[in-house]
Parts: sequence; structure tokens; C-alpha cells
Amino acid sequence: MSPKDILLQLVTYPEPVPEAVIGWAARFAALLEAHLSVAIFEVDIQPPSNPLANVLLDLPALAAAERERSAIQARRYRTAVDGVGTAFTPVEVRHRTCAAWETPGLTAAEARLHDLTLVPLLPPPSVQTEVAERVAFSSGGPALVLPHGWAVAGASLDRVAVAWDFTAPAARALSHALPLLQQAAQVDLLIVTGEKPIPALASADRVLHRLERHGVRARLHQEDARGRPIGEAISGFATDRGLDLLVMGAFGHSRFREFVLGGATRSLLESPPCPVLLAH
Repeated sequence: MSPKDILLQLVTYPEPVPEAVIGWAARFAALLEAHLSVAIFEVDIQPPSNPLANVLLDLPALAAAERERSAIQARRYRTAVDGVGTAFTPVEVRHRTCAAWETPGLTAAEARLHDLTLVPLLPPPSVQTEVAERVAFSSGGPALVLPHGWAVAGASLDRVAVAWDFTAPAARALSHALPLLQQAAQVDLLIVTGEKPIPALASADRVLHRLERHGVRARLHQEDARGRPIGEAISGFATDRGLDLLVMGAFGHSRFREFVLGGATRSLLESPPCPVLLAH
């Protein structure tokens, strides 16, 4: 069943997400005949509790100025949402104020109430990378990670690839992506060879048959890593083919309070070549 309730997460500070992404998200939701919720996380900036620094640098005034900058950006997001209106799809806004460190956890909690969560990335270092990780690993649903600046492109699902390596995360990502694959004009089942041992490739035919039973006619493509890291091989394929969407499993585990990501997941999160659907 196609996702009918899509969440777009936006952060106001320190760097804002380009407002054009709101129009892209609305067109993407309309493509799927889905409802769009826009969650604006207005970051609240408080001065550090250092009396001497407060006197010498007037930190309260500096914090107030940054807090106002964050609030102005939140208003700009709302204006952009109003500009989209219902031209593409029903849109509603959820607006909350929080500390920057709270954004990833709050987004993951909000994502549990939606079918699909769009996370626009910003140039690193950015809290948006951690937001994408938390959604993919702890929301129970997929994260659709948008490269910085991707909103300038039209919302399309013409060319899609599924990175397949016979693991549980890859299978889960494939299941989440099935409704999107059904809309694609061209689907590749991508297997990177020469990077790590994988089961007999003959079983890939069963994946193709499964997709066909869902109305998706995919073709198998084997990409030789040729000594490259697997993330680089996948990214190169996506760039060469001009993909509109890449589907892949998210690999990682929790070590104390931090996520330790697999190499391919980290690589694709740091520099995605196109929108990437991640699921764990």
C-alpha cells in the first residue's frame, strides 16, 4: 500500500533547510496521492550559565539575537507552506520549539506516526545527519534522505535502484519501498560484487520474481566494486544512472549512546547522490 501520510522535517538553526524543499515535498506527496505533514523544529538558543562571560560578552543579548533568527526562519517556513497551500496535496504544519540536541529524538518520535519521513540534509556537520540516523534506526519506519539542494529537481520516480545484499535491512527497505517501485518506469536490482562474500547470485532471480508479483519489472545489475568501498560503488552507480531514488538497508548498531554506522550507510548519509530511502 502506497504511503498516505508523509512527514517532512525542517530545522531552523544554525543553518536552515532551503525553503524550496517544501514545494518538492508537496509535489512528491501529490505523486503518491498522500497527505503531507510539515514538522518545524524551531531551535531555542539559551546563553551558557557563565556570569563572567555574560558580563564581558553580553551572551544573553547574543543568544536573544540568534533565537530571533531561528524564529524568523520558522515564520519563513510557514509562509512557504502557505504558498504551497493545497495546490498539490493537503498540507498541515506542526511547530514546536526545542533545544538543538532534542531534534533527532523528537523527529523519530513524530516519524512513528507517519508512513514515510523526509529528512533534508545540510552540509556537514549538521544535526540533520543525526536526524536521519534516528529516524532510520528507531522510528520503526523508513527515512527518505534528501541531498542538500535536491529540491531544485522535480519530484519523479522514473529511475529507481534497490541496493541488494541478501540481508535483513535490505529486505526491510525493499518491503517499505514496494509502493514507490510500483510507480517507477525503470527499476534496477543492484548487487555490488567483489566487496564481501554474498550468497549465490542465482537467488537474485527470486527477488526479481517477488518484485514481479508486485507489478514491478526489475532488471538485475551487478556492479564490480573494483577495490572501492561499497558505498562509493553504490554512489557511483546512482550518479551514472541519474537515479531519482536509491533504496538500501541501513546498517549499524548502538554503542552506549551513539550509533556506529556501517561504512556504506555512513558514506551515503554524508554525501547522497540522490534521494535515498533507508530502513533498518
